[in-house]
Amino acid sequence: MEKAKVMIVDDSKTVHSELSSILSEISWNEKNLDIEHTYGYEEFKKIFVPEKYALVITDLVMESDDAGIKVINHIRHTCNDKKARIILMTANPEKVPTDLLTRDYDINAYIEKKNLSPFSIKLTVLSMLKTYQDITSLERAIITLENVAANASEMSLAELLINTFFQVRTFLSLKRPGIKLNGEIFVNSERIFPPKFMNSERLEYRYDFHTKVKENTILFVLYSSK
Repeated sequence: MEKAKVMIVDDSKTVHSELSSILSEISWNEKNLDIEHTYGYEEFKKIFVPEKYALVITDLVMESDDAGIKVINHIRHTCNDKKARIILMTANPEKVPTDLLTRDYDINAYIEKKNLSPFSIKLTVLSMLKTYQDITSLERAIITLENVAANASEMSLAELLINTFFQVRTFLSLKRPGIKLNGEIFVNSERIFPPKFMNSERLEYRYDFHTKVKENTILFVLYSSK
C-alpha cells in the first residue's frame, strides 16, 4: 500500500515547517505520510492532481482573502474530487464567510490557527485519513460489482445491489464503531432503495459512487455521521 499523500497549502514557510514536523510523527498503515508543499492557490492549481491526495490542509488567506476557498472550489468542483479530505485553517476567523459551511464546498474540518496544538492536529489528521480509507474501500467494493453481477445471473439486479450495500455498510460499521451510516441506491436515476414510500435519513456527510452494472447506470449514495 502506498503512503498517504498530504498537501499543505499555505503562504507561510513557518506553518509548513511546523506542520511537517507534526505530521512526520504520524504513521498510517505503518508508513510515514508523503507530504507535498505549495505556497498559494496559483501554485496549488498547477500541482494538484485529482484523487491523488488523501488530505489537503489549506490556509484561507494567502495571495487573496479567499485563496483557500478557491483551493477548495478547485478540488470539489473544477476537479470533481469528492474523496480528498479537506482541512481549512485560518489565523483570520473574521474573514471566514459566515455561510461558508452551508455552501456546497464539503469542508471536512475547520481549525483556527490560534487553537492549534500538535495533539489536535494529529487527532484531526488521523480522523480524516480513516474517513478517506473508508471511502476508498467502499469505492473498491462497488467497482467489483460488474464482476460479481456476471456470476450472479439468478439474482435480480436490485437484490444484488441491496445485498452489496448491506455488506459494505456492515464492513464499515465494524471498522468504525459508533459511526452511523445510511444510503440510497439509484438505477437509471430511479431510486430502488429504500422503497419509495420510505424516507431516507440524510446524515451530515454524503458520498456518491457511480458505476455501471449489466448496462445500467448505478448510483450509490452513502450518508455518514463522520
